[in-house]
Amino acid sequence: YKINVHEITWQEAKSQCERENAALFIPENFKAIQLIKLLFLRRQSYTSSGFAHVGVTYDNKSSTIKKYNTNNKSSVVTAVKIRGPNGLCDTTFRRHYQQLMSSSTLSTKEKERLKNEQTACAYVDVRSEDRGYVLCDDIRCNRLAAVICQKAPITGMRLVVAQRLVVYTIDSEYN
Repeated sequence: YKINVHEITWQEAKSQCERENAALFIPENFKAIQLIKLLFLRRQSYTSSGFAHVGVTYDNKSSTIKKYNTNNKSSVVTAVKIRGPNGLCDTTFRRHYQQLMSSSTLSTKEKERLKNEQTACAYVDVRSEDRGYVLCDDIRCNRLAAVICQKAPITGMRLVVAQRLVVYTIDSEYN
């Protein structure tokens, strides 16, 4: 993992990781989120919002999470049903969506766009005492958060040839 505490938007974070031939952090389980939280909390100078972008978006219309993975300069988008640490995506999205739609500060055009798209960028709150859930209420995808890029594991393979060595000893007592 590579952590950059300079806070930028989700799209900028995704682009930054892609330039490094990596992907935005995608937590596969609760332990991964806890590990990232520990890494953040160990940085004494980290005094910003406490949010970190996650490499997924939530699509409310199909109730799916889209994972963005960059490998060898090609982006792959995979839609998965909600499970694990992403389990709060639908709840947090709906709550924030209702707040935005009832807001008097949004224009009619913005509300219409939100009705049609119904997607949100995901993040994790590294300062939260919760077990560690991904939140999907960044509907405008303009939340400033830290960037965590993760590269695919480097695997190596080496061919090992083993031969059996048989050693015959001559025992002087029996000869």
